[in-house]
Amino acid sequence: MIKLAEEQGIEARRVGGFTKEELNYYDDGHSLVEAWNPGFSKWVLYDLSTNSFFWKDQVPLSFIEFSRLVDSGDYEIKPLAKDSTFDVSAFTAEGYDFAFFSEVLFANENMQREWYRRVIQIPFQGNYFFDIDAQDRMEAYGFTYMDEISFLKTFYGTVR
Repeated sequence: MIKLAEEQGIEARRVGGFTKEELNYYDDGHSLVEAWNPGFSKWVLYDLSTNSFFWKDQVPLSFIEFSRLVDSGDYEIKPLAKDSTFDVSAFTAEGYDFAFFSEVLFANENMQREWYRRVIQIPFQGNYFFDIDAQDRMEAYGFTYMDEISFLKTFYGTVR
């Protein structure tokens, strides 16, 4: 998706999160897309897997804003398009079919919010993260630690 956006002149990047909880190896993390929105002069978060984007107070959220609200649930989930959401037909791993899990999860907003709460505990952008408490876990997966101020300045131009 990022490549398609960039081919259309839209600046986009991969963001995501990882859980701090015990790993279950099927919903331990999630990748999303942020795109620069010149109308709002900010990065805006999109989840193509769930056909969603996120708002608070009539303003779309960036990934870092969303990650800070995910525990409280103080955000709105908006659909990207009026089509079906996640294609679960090929969601299998090691002989297990996750289709039923996905269908229930993405059809129920409360479960979706709980899922986001689990998978967005350690925010990352590209290969960088800033949660010092998660340093061992994230570095084991090839991510690089960056202090929070540097992370915010580098990826969001701010330290808020």
